[in-house]
Amino acid sequence: MEDREKQTNDVIESLEENMDLLAITGVEDKLQDDVLATIDTLRSAGIQVWMLTGDKVETATCIAISAGFKNKRQ
Repeated sequence: MEDREKQTNDVIESLEENMDLLAITGVEDKLQDDVLATIDTLRSAGIQVWMLTGDKVETATCIAISAGFKNKRQ
């Protein structure tokens, strides 16, 4: 593939066009204090909360359960 880096940057720029960034958070394997309560508060206020991760599925699943995005039975 020719000009792969330029093509990748072009796609990234087109995806970011007219995007409003509201918040970003970084999460390692251990969640910070009060993350679950904070997420619950945001959801109670009608704010959609999404989890985006590049982790392995197993790690992402554990974090999703710890953060209250998923329960153990889902």
